[in-house]
Amino acid sequence: MRENPDFGPKNVYVAFLDILGFSEALMANKIEDIEKLYRTIEQVFIVDNSKAMNRNKEGILDAFGKIGLDHLLNEFEDSSIDAHSVSDSLFLWTSDDSALSFQQLTHYVNRLLTQFLIYGFPARAAITYGEVAVRTVKTGFHPQRNVFGRGIAKAHTLEGLQVWSGAIVDDVALSHVLLRKSFGETMVNSLYREKFLVEYEVPMKKGEVKSYTALNWTVNFNKNEFGKMGRGIVEKFTDHNKKIDDWSVRVKIDNTVKFFNDMKTRQR
Repeated sequence: MRENPDFGPKNVYVAFLDILGFSEALMANKIEDIEKLYRTIEQVFIVDNSKAMNRNKEGILDAFGKIGLDHLLNEFEDSSIDAHSVSDSLFLWTSDDSALSFQQLTHYVNRLLTQFLIYGFPARAAITYGEVAVRTVKTGFHPQRNVFGRGIAKAHTLEGLQVWSGAIVDDVALSHVLLRKSFGETMVNSLYREKFLVEYEVPMKKGEVKSYTALNWTVNFNKNEFGKMGRGIVEKFTDHNKKIDDWSVRVKIDNTVKFFNDMKTRQR
């Protein structure tokens, strides 16, 4: 991941991620403890995941060259993901609308969901495709980075409609990837075949259930971790002195556990 200068307005892939219960954790713990945890999050999630993504990208580009798809290299070499965070919210967007950028963003968000959960911070996210602009305003104190656009607004709205810890990819993003013809279709089909993307009846607000493509964050666990996490999802919602005596939190937990068990059944 790299921080790009002023950008857009441009149509790219966008994700919005929200850490559930983070405000409550802040109020229930010493700020020094939260800061220490935040530093761990920055290292493990941001730095280490970025390195893993770069290795994945390099592997794909190398494979393109070996199978005679050199004409695609220029399109993908400059692909990257940028981000802007405020407290418990994280905006992410790609530098372009290539199929590789979509693959990188979905993998990155998927890993974030898993690792936030492991560290006791269940999260929720949405990925879409839309307009993003970044403007740096010089003030008398320090540069102010402003991120805005319809893509950001839509991802934020979609994230907030879900009632679980999980993530969805909307049809607009998937449809645009498929416009990349053979490679886009190959990329999406591969993600479905590996059960990285799954069709799922997602629990939404107002008691609604809608069919979406969801990120299967459970694929990041090995068999031993799978068993342990299945018994520990409720505990992850209570980590850092968070309470779960509110019915809205209990519903999120139940829906998250159901998804986990459903994916466990599908992977047998």
